[in-house]
Amino acid sequence: MIESAYQKLLETQQIAQDSDQKKTVLALQALHHKLNHYNSKPGLLGRITSFLPGRQDPAEIKGLYIWGGIGRGKTFLMDLFFSNLHIQHKLRLHYHQFMDEAHDLLKHCRDEADPLRRVARRFADKAKVLCLDEFFVNDIGDAMIISGLLQGLFEHKTILVTTSNTRPDLLYTNGLQRERFLPAIELLQTHTKVVQLNGETDYRFELMQTEGIYNTPIDDTSQDWLEHHFLSLSAEKNDGSWGKIQIRNRNLQSIRHSDKIAWFDFRELCAEPRGPSDYIELAKCFNTILISHVPVFKNNDDQARRFINLVDEFYDRNVKLILSAEVWPDSLYQGSRLSEEFRRTVSRLNEMQSLEYLEKQHHPNR
Repeated sequence: MIESAYQKLLETQQIAQDSDQKKTVLALQALHHKLNHYNSKPGLLGRITSFLPGRQDPAEIKGLYIWGGIGRGKTFLMDLFFSNLHIQHKLRLHYHQFMDEAHDLLKHCRDEADPLRRVARRFADKAKVLCLDEFFVNDIGDAMIISGLLQGLFEHKTILVTTSNTRPDLLYTNGLQRERFLPAIELLQTHTKVVQLNGETDYRFELMQTEGIYNTPIDDTSQDWLEHHFLSLSAEKNDGSWGKIQIRNRNLQSIRHSDKIAWFDFRELCAEPRGPSDYIELAKCFNTILISHVPVFKNNDDQARRFINLVDEFYDRNVKLILSAEVWPDSLYQGSRLSEEFRRTVSRLNEMQSLEYLEKQHHPNR
C-alpha cells in the first residue's frame, strides 16, 4: 500500500517528514484502494468481470492530476504509487515520450477515419492505468492532438495519473490556437482529481546548493561524489539502470540512468563523432545529466567543439549539468583555435551553477 511504503521510507530516514506530501500520499492511497476493487484487464474479459459483485466501474474512478513547484516530490510520489500498484496492465511514461509515441503512431494511421481514436485505443489496450510525468504543453503540434488523445483514452476507461508544474487551467497559456486546446483542460478537470503539492523544500536543489554541481580535481573520490548525487536525485530511490540509451537510432552507454537523470563518461559523449542534434535529443530526454572525467582541452579541439555544443544545447533547455572535471571552467580550454567560443562555454558553466539557473524549469522542446 502507498501509505505504508511511504511510512517505511520515513522510518528508515530515506525521506524527510513533509505534511504536504502526506496529503498527496493519502489521495494516491484512496485511488489505489479504488483500483483494487475492479478488474483492470482490458478487452472483453475486463468488461465481463467488471460487473462482478464488489467491482467498481473504472468509468466512475477519477485519476489524479498532481501539480506544484519544481522539486517538491511529485515524480517520486507518482512512482511510489506506480511501483505499489499490483495490476498487470499499467504504463508509466514521461509526457514527452508519450507524445513522441503518439506522433509516431499517427503516421501509420493517417488513412483511417479517426486516427486519434485509433492511437488512443493502442495506449488503452496496453494500460488501464496510465502514469504520465511532467505534463507540460508548449508545442503547437502536441496541443492540437492532445484533446483527441485524452478523449479516446477516457472513452476506453483509462485512468490517468499525471504530474505537472502547472495548474490545468493554465496549461498552454498564450499558446497559438489555444482555443483548440481548451477541451483538453476540460477533460483533465472532469476525469482527474486536481491535487496541489505545495511545500517549501525543494529536495533536488537542496543537495545541489549544499554540495555543489562541479567537482574538481578528479581523484579517487570523484566517482563516489557523482554516485551520491545520482542516487540522491533519482526519483526511483534505487541504483538506476546500467546500459545503453538509444538516441537518434544510436546507442549511448550510460554509467547509470533513471527516468529523467543520466550519468555518462565524457568520452562517451564527446570523444565519438556527435553533433548538436544528439545533444538536443539528450536534453529532451533528461532534465539532469552527470558527466565524469571532463579533461583539460589542449590538442583535442574536436572534443572541445563537441563539449561547446553540448553545453550550448543543455543551457538552452535548462538541463542541470553536474560535472567532475580536471580543473575549474576558466582553465578547461588551453588551446587557441576555439578560445573565443570557449569563453561562452565558461560563462555558461559558471551560470549553470547559480541558484537562479537551478530554479529554472526544464524546457525540452525549445
